[in-house]
Amino acid sequence: MTQEKSGQGRRERGYPAPSPPPEPRLWPDALERTSLGSRSPSILKTFLRLALPFLPLGAIFGFVPLPPHFYLALAGLVIGYLVSVEVVKARFFADRL
Repeated sequence: MTQEKSGQGRRERGYPAPSPPPEPRLWPDALERTSLGSRSPSILKTFLRLALPFLPLGAIFGFVPLPPHFYLALAGLVIGYLVSVEVVKARFFADRL
């Protein structure tokens, strides 16, 4: 068996031993909050889309307002989704913190 195959040759020539790979960083990036500046365009576009049927510009395109109970149902679904995402995220990352 040669020195290269036994692993002795690299260390004798002054090469450092290989380092282990770094552990994956799963949780820090997922728990970071976005800034208001990066969320603002999405929030503004959402409100504009919801208000468009009630504006004169919406009438030009033929948009009609939806019934109020639709908006209540939509708000309930969005809130339920956000709560469920936070619960699942808390359970998933509970053992990783």
